[in-house]
Amino acid sequence: MPVKPLKESFIYLKKNPILYFPDLVMAIIISVGLYFIYIYTGAGDFFVLLQTAETVSLDLFTSYLNENLKEIIISGLTFCFFSFIFGVGVIIVKFTMIRQMLSGKKVSLVSALKEKEGLFWSIVLLRILVYLLSLVAIALVALVGFGLYFLFFSFNENLAMRLGLGIAIPFALVIFIGIKLALFFRYPVMFLKHIKKPLHILKESYTLLKNSPLFVLKTWFVVILLSLIFWAISYLLETIVRFGTFFISVTTFALIIGSVWGVMNILLNITIDLWTTIYVFLQYKKKTKE
Repeated sequence: MPVKPLKESFIYLKKNPILYFPDLVMAIIISVGLYFIYIYTGAGDFFVLLQTAETVSLDLFTSYLNENLKEIIISGLTFCFFSFIFGVGVIIVKFTMIRQMLSGKKVSLVSALKEKEGLFWSIVLLRILVYLLSLVAIALVALVGFGLYFLFFSFNENLAMRLGLGIAIPFALVIFIGIKLALFFRYPVMFLKHIKKPLHILKESYTLLKNSPLFVLKTWFVVILLSLIFWAISYLLETIVRFGTFFISVTTFALIIGSVWGVMNILLNITIDLWTTIYVFLQYKKKTKE
């Protein structure tokens, strides 16, 4: 693992805690949104009903859905829409501040917010393109899997099923990892090279993979490995907290500990996301200077 650039990235993060602000705001918005959905859809009453019911049956879920389907659809669509809009704003502000930081400028939340309007639709179109590519990949995998299944179905159904899944699953892994690597540097390309056209951004990111596949693969592997290490630490701490609160008889004290851990877990997730993001931006900046 490249220790030096990771250490350098962490120092950048340590010196610029303002980088936490966009993600913390997003976490608060999501939490508040989920709480209102919880109230609006009557989920609270439903969970109380489940706890008091002698037996949990499918009729309970069916009845809840029939009575609250409209509320669930409206709140779900509204939540997705606003999460997408605010998510785009968070991306712009966060990555603009990272660019300021790596350029040796003072990290300014105000100036980052001012750039939001000029980049908003570029980010939206870029994300839509990524979603479309993912859908095309899913359709291609499904076509290969079902195509093989129906091709050999008349000979042997079990063979057709095994062949379809046996080829479709590895094919899906290859194609999705390929897309991930091809688009891995799309945001560093956009913000460090000041490219706003989505197709040009994707082309530039793909070109980097084509010209330097080992560099892209190593950078991606470090990000995955570091994320897994943090996930393991988070899981271990959560297990310890749950085990500890199990022996606490005072409900209020247990809730306080659980809430404190919830906040710490959010901060931990934001930290690993920011650390790896800075690392990716820093690696791209160094690579383009070679």
